[in-house]
Amino acid sequence: MKKLTDDIWKQGDPGKQGKPWTEEQLDEFIRTNKDKFNIYKPTKNHDKRFMALLMIKLRRAFINIAPYLIAVSIATVLIWTFTIAIWEWCGLPTLWDLAIEFFKK
Repeated sequence: MKKLTDDIWKQGDPGKQGKPWTEEQLDEFIRTNKDKFNIYKPTKNHDKRFMALLMIKLRRAFINIAPYLIAVSIATVLIWTFTIAIWEWCGLPTLWDLAIEFFKK
């Protein structure tokens, strides 16, 4: 496996430069090194390391929305409180009073 990874770095891995592999580059790499894929066996912890790296990448991809939900809920409560305060301050009738007036007619 060491030889295969050394070959990757010698060919100038685009991922190492911060750019992802294009499909054409990946196809070309597999075509030129297809004989090496059957010879080299991965290390015994390869699958665990791969899954750990995959989980790290997935965690970075998802956004934690909890802070946004908290901010929206606080803003909603504040708007609702100010609306009720203004309603009371202006001396407007309550919803109960409006309902009674509506059904009296």
